[in-house]
Amino acid sequence: MPGEPVIVSFGRNECKPGCIFACGIEEAISVYEVSSEVTFSAAHHLRNYRGPCENIHGHNWRVRAFVRGEDLNELGIAIDFKALKAHMAAVVEPLDHADLNAFFDALDINPSSENLARYIYKELEKALASTPCAVARIEVYETPTNCAAYFEHA
Repeated sequence: MPGEPVIVSFGRNECKPGCIFACGIEEAISVYEVSSEVTFSAAHHLRNYRGPCENIHGHNWRVRAFVRGEDLNELGIAIDFKALKAHMAAVVEPLDHADLNAFFDALDINPSSENLARYIYKELEKALASTPCAVARIEVYETPTNCAAYFEHA
């Protein structure tokens, strides 16, 4: 109904980003969102694609991670930027200066920006499992103006 507050929950055991009213939560939940970026260089080509991107080519990839937490620690932060960046760097380190096709062929995945975003999301999700924060969204830029994002919602 117009003018009614939108209730969204981002709790780990409740709804996920994008879930509105479906979970029956009666009150809004405050959430902090933190983001950081890392970059790496890698080559790839798209299998079964007709066009220039079927040829091997490289990008200076930029990855932006958004993580969410409902609480702040005693220092007033959801997650230390330094810790987040270290987790992100560990996730992308095997991709740096790599042939993404060789890396993703073992996973039977075409190395598109979309699949790369999902891969990084899943790996960062594992890396943050012991923290109070959860991955909200991953954005992967293959150029300054072309971006693919991955997030999960109910």
